[in-house]
Amino acid sequence: MLLSFATYAQEQTSYREKIQYEDAKSDIDGSMMEIVHFKDNDNYYRINKETGEVWQLKGEKIYALDVENSPNNTVYKGKINFQLIAGREVYLMNLNTGEIWYLKRTKPFGYIGQRYSFVLAYQE
Repeated sequence: MLLSFATYAQEQTSYREKIQYEDAKSDIDGSMMEIVHFKDNDNYYRINKETGEVWQLKGEKIYALDVENSPNNTVYKGKINFQLIAGREVYLMNLNTGEIWYLKRTKPFGYIGQRYSFVLAYQE
């Protein structure tokens, strides 16, 4: 199941009214942010499709997920550069280069906070 939206949270409305719209809006034609969920997985993920930033949503908590650096990671401002694919495994793909990262546990269970990171899996 894939959910996509292009709306702003209620609490952001008053802040957005104080700034110029052009300063806050991306040039992307379509939704920049997306919520991704796979029915057999308990986790929800939010992705910024322009920058590749990914967050894991767990109840009232949101965790930013690290993405391993890559010298070939090409990102164009104002363009959809990334797609998140969620199934039994979770993958992040750069649409410009074909690079793929997969979500991997990188810290032990006793660690407080985020324990997962995206690790480079495929590079052309």
